[in-house]
Amino acid sequence: MGMTHNSDIHTDPATLDSAYRATRYQLRLPGLPPRTLRIGQRGDRWLQRLGVGTLAIITAENPGSRRLEPACNRRRDRALARRLDRLGWPRLRTRAVDPLGHWPVELGWAIPGMDRYCARAMAANLGQVALVWLQTGQRARLLYTGVAPISP
Repeated sequence: MGMTHNSDIHTDPATLDSAYRATRYQLRLPGLPPRTLRIGQRGDRWLQRLGVGTLAIITAENPGSRRLEPACNRRRDRALARRLDRLGWPRLRTRAVDPLGHWPVELGWAIPGMDRYCARAMAANLGQVALVWLQTGQRARLLYTGVAPISP
C-alpha cells in the first residue's frame, strides 16, 4: 500500500491509516485514460465499465509497509501476476502514488470480481497490512488483513 510520509510511518497505526487514505490509486481501464481513486470516493462507474460488482487492489510490494529494494519488489510483483494468472483472475495494472512523493510508487493489480474474503486472504499471504476494496453502491475503502506493520 502507498504511504505519504517518511519510511518510519509504519510504526504508528493511525499515521499509517492516514497515509493509505491520502494515497492516489491509479488504474487504466480498457479504452479509457488513467483514472485515480482515493479512499472514500465512489467507483460505481469503474465497476460498471468492467461489468463486475467488486474490485480489489492488491500489491505485493513493500510487505508490512516496510520498503524493499526495487529489484525485490519487481520480483514480488511478477510472482503475484503469475499467481493471479494461474488462478484465472483478470488483472489490471495499478499504481499507488504518494501525493507528497515521500514513498515510492507501488505497482499493484486491480482484480475485478474478486470477493473480499479471497482478496483479504491473498493480501495477507503477501504480507500486506491492507488492500483497497471497491463494491457497487459503496465508497472505496481499506480492508485490513490482520498483518501487523513491520518495525524497522
